[in-house]
Amino acid sequence: MSLDGPHSVTKVNADISGIPSQGEIEQSIVEWLKNYLADLLNLSVDELDRSITFQQYGLDSSAAVGLSGDLGMWLGCDIDPAIAYEFPSINELAKALADDAAVRNAFGKRHSIAGKESADA
Repeated sequence: MSLDGPHSVTKVNADISGIPSQGEIEQSIVEWLKNYLADLLNLSVDELDRSITFQQYGLDSSAAVGLSGDLGMWLGCDIDPAIAYEFPSINELAKALADDAAVRNAFGKRHSIAGKESADA
């Protein structure tokens, strides 16, 4: 799957050794998205189906912009607000982001730094 296009995260060729695996990052993104949507929609995490589209859950364009901004802050990189329309479910979005080298690199840097600061405290 390629994220090339006007609403994509820029791909880079980066040395990503030492960061979590693609599968671990994908699972982390899935969990973040499930928690985010559960909170936003006043549902339990168990009530969310990872294959149902964001639109079916009632997310409008302003909610999609908020989701992409909050997700980008958590990941440590900019996410195009329209990405939720290109990859319209939890599974699709998590996989697309985890497939992207720039996202994996940013995630690894962001979360290894956070983990190191927690360990140092």
